[in-house]
This record gives sequence, structure tokens and C-alpha cells, in this order.
Amino acid sequence: AIYAPAGWTNEALPAVVTLHGYGAAWDSWNADTTLGASSGLRTKADTLAMTDVSTSFFVVDLESDTCEPGAGVSATFCDAVGPAHGWNSGIVPRYDGHDDVQWIRDVVELVRTSSGITVGSVYAVGNSNGGQMVHRLASEDPSLFSAHAVVDGNMSEDYRCDGKCIPGDPAYQEGMVDVDGTVCPEPLCSYDWDPTQPPDTCVLKRVADATAPVPIVIIHGVLDTSIHIDGTISCRPGHDPLPIAASVDKWLTINGCATANPGTDFVTTVADGIDRREFVNCTSGIHVLRYILDNQQHVWGSGDITTSMAGTTVTDLVWDFLKDY
Repeated sequence: AIYAPAGWTNEALPAVVTLHGYGAAWDSWNADTTLGASSGLRTKADTLAMTDVSTSFFVVDLESDTCEPGAGVSATFCDAVGPAHGWNSGIVPRYDGHDDVQWIRDVVELVRTSSGITVGSVYAVGNSNGGQMVHRLASEDPSLFSAHAVVDGNMSEDYRCDGKCIPGDPAYQEGMVDVDGTVCPEPLCSYDWDPTQPPDTCVLKRVADATAPVPIVIIHGVLDTSIHIDGTISCRPGHDPLPIAASVDKWLTINGCATANPGTDFVTTVADGIDRREFVNCTSGIHVLRYILDNQQHVWGSGDITTSMAGTTVTDLVWDFLKDY
């Protein structure tokens, strides 16, 4: 659904496309608790519109189990998803058969061509598994979105082969107790690798093989125990994507950002539990921004980031970056 800010009267506005985290489903998410609502993006859009609607934006919430094929939208994902809820980010094997990149391309095209609204820039925002999917979208189709925001998500460096578990990609073990005491459920990858179809017969892609620069902001909490800042994911030994610092480094390399000289190559501000670093000396001319939040867990709520920065939210950080592109 496309959410228009309060007071909108047919003005042309940018659109923020939101990708939810792993496990979201229509029976547990409704119109009031989609990522666009629970993150505060809808509230942010309404607040901006109260002052000047031209500074606001549409919110487009995508949910991986509620799509319906038609009107130019690919049926690949909708036919295959079944009871599973998540994005094929190159990290979760269960979703390797879903062509989410193409499905999201089709949705963006549908939004751009929808009658009754005029859309300017389109931005991608993802949380957790949705953030991992934003990394993949930026990698495989860097021109699809004008800018990208990743909250509590990291980048996959593993080769993937759609629809199969590849050698060296073990699922986590059922019944294993994770570092935070969680007992792992059934394995994500319930199918076996077919030795008659080795990886070189498949179209292999790595998110970390991205080559085109993109505007991106990466935000992560030190207290996150679902996607740890060091890259480990709960209940998934042996298949951990990149640490947050390494995910940032990948985009610095892709964007051609220098990192040697503080103050010239990057500007760091550390205050009130927020470590903000913007890399500004990039041959592509496209900056990379990252935030490390001392008090942030694996949740994106609209509440204050810290008590000493009352009024500042993760949503504020996201929009302050996106609006410049």
C-alpha cells in the first residue's frame, strides 16, 4: 500500500519503500504496525507535511507474504513464498528460490506509474533481513533507488545458488542453544545440495561483489543480539555474513572513499552514545554514512535513541540522509 502524508493534495513527492525484517507476516502485521508505521516513517511524513507538504514523502510498505501477482508485478515470489516470510537477501537459504530483486523492481515500476500520484525520488529502507535485502538491491540494481538506508542489517559475502544449499553453507542445528540462551528451531535449510548440479551450473552472485557506487547510510546497535555487530547471526554457526564494519568497508571501496585522514577523508562525531562517521572524500562523489548506537538493540522503534538526545530517533537519522538524494 502507498501511504500519503496527512494534508497531501496531489503534490509530487518522493517515496520511501520499506522492507520488513525476518518473520513478518500479514497475520501479525496490520496497517498500523507495518515497518512504515512502527519505525515512525509515517509519523515523520505526517509531521513534515503539517509544516510544508512539499518536504514530506510517500511510504510504500512491502511485505513478503502479501503480494498478489498482476498489474505487471512478478508472480515468482508470490507463487513460491508459502508460509515463509522473509527476503532473499543472499543470507537466509530458505528464500533462495524467490526472485525478490525482480519483484521489487516490478513494484517500484508500479509505484512510479500509478495513476493519481506523482513520485519523484524513490528510496529503499530496510530493517534486519530487510536491511540485508537493501544491501543486495544496491549491489545488483544500483540505479533502482536514489539512496539506501540499512538499519540492523549486514551484507552477505557468500556465493548463493538460487534454490539450493551450496557446499559449505550449513544450516544451523535444531536444538542448539545460541549465545543468548535461545534454543534454535528447525533448520532454515531443509533441502540438501544436489551434487549433480554443482555451483558452476548456476548463476552465482555475491552481494559483496557490487561494483557501482550508491548513496547509503548504515545504522547498527551495539546491543543487537540478533544480528551482532561482529556479523554473527543467532542460531546460524558457519554461515555468518560480514561484520558491520566490514559491510561499511565494502561500500567505501565501491564508492571510492578514502579513509586514511580524519577530518579530510571522514568526519566523526561521538556524543550521547551515538558514533556518527561520514566518509566525504570519495572519487564517486557519493558519500557513505554510518552510525553506531551504544544503546540500540535489534529493534527499530520511533522512540528516542538516547535519553540525552530527546527528540532524535533512528527515523530522523534515516530521513536526514535520504532527503539529500
